[in-house]
Amino acid sequence: MQYERTNQMLPGFALLRPDSEVGWEFATADTQYLTHGLFPYPARLIPQIVHRLIAMYWTDSESGKICDVFCGSGTVLVESSLQGIPSIGVDINPFAVLLAKAKTAVIDVTSFDAIKADLRSSLQTFDGNALEEYVPAFTNLNHWFKPGVIAQLSHLRKAVETVTDEELKGIFKIAFAHAVMKSSNVDWKSSRYIRVMTEYKLQDHNPDAFTIFWGNIGDIEKRLTAYTKKKRAKVEVKNGDARSLPIGDSEIDLIVTSPPYGEERNTIPYIRWSKLFLLWLGFTQDEVKALEIKSLGGMSVKNITSTKIPSNTFWEAANKVSERRLAEALPFMADYFVTLKEMQRVLRPNSKACIVIGHRSMSRILIDMGKVTTELAEAAGMRHETTHYRNIPKKMIAWTGPTGDTMSEESIVIVSK
Repeated sequence: MQYERTNQMLPGFALLRPDSEVGWEFATADTQYLTHGLFPYPARLIPQIVHRLIAMYWTDSESGKICDVFCGSGTVLVESSLQGIPSIGVDINPFAVLLAKAKTAVIDVTSFDAIKADLRSSLQTFDGNALEEYVPAFTNLNHWFKPGVIAQLSHLRKAVETVTDEELKGIFKIAFAHAVMKSSNVDWKSSRYIRVMTEYKLQDHNPDAFTIFWGNIGDIEKRLTAYTKKKRAKVEVKNGDARSLPIGDSEIDLIVTSPPYGEERNTIPYIRWSKLFLLWLGFTQDEVKALEIKSLGGMSVKNITSTKIPSNTFWEAANKVSERRLAEALPFMADYFVTLKEMQRVLRPNSKACIVIGHRSMSRILIDMGKVTTELAEAAGMRHETTHYRNIPKKMIAWTGPTGDTMSEESIVIVSK
């Protein structure tokens, strides 16, 4: 497919001057258009924010590229491609990489329909029994799925694995993951995504994984067909670590990203949230555990000093919490500083990074992550340009959790190299 640059903005958007300060809530906006609605993802950076940041801070360059170093489900990549700007996304979570690739794929309807026909034929052999070789071996499988669902999912997994076109297989894997999600016993409204439904709800929970799968396939095909017609630039997605980006020095003209709010154990648990999908897609429990440890703040590190976290705002809060709680937060903050130094490395001189990050807390003590980000970015060799503030009007997880209120505000920190 040939790509070309375009200055055409999507309906409902307007170009803004860099000094414009308007609301960033987008409370009534459609955040699910095109492939943005392909699959639910926690703490997703909404497309309207990305669109506005590109309008405000992108400086057109024939060889330029936008990067999201925590690409998650691929919102930045989708928006960049719609505006005719090549982009690259990096994420440590293999499921996020799979999803971002699916959301930015270009499909041929004829090939897609042929695969659908093959899958339907394959699933006609379903006899109600599970295919054991396609059932993941992990603890408490029957806690998370009812027996009939396990049987259906095993046949779906086998059918999807037969797809030979790797890009199209990735798309069908996302539909399979959606069936895993919707047919599981998980209460997805839980703030930690590790609870089953109440016994009362489970009594009436009798999902048909096949129906869920085919319903999602229809939605995916419509979204990708519409996206394919509008896509204007190449997208590259890499499975990598933001602390050691697989990108050369001074290659990027604009970074738009939304880092995790804190360590895997105490905030949005991206790997744990993806765990059931990863296990059904062939990852082992040990491999998933290793991914948790590799995530920002996942490793226990001792003797972390202020030189590794040069932020007065953070240390003022740190002095008010217990040693145990501080020990949990320190590795994330040290890792976060490393990622900001990596952002500085890959940016071209005078180029900008737009970092959308929510406030977090330690022992219910609020930490302004916008200020922390500014201080760490300056220590990493970048200049603070401005910070926009945003109230979060709605979110996928609960507003309150076992450790208190979840985050309701975000900062959009703009820094430059």
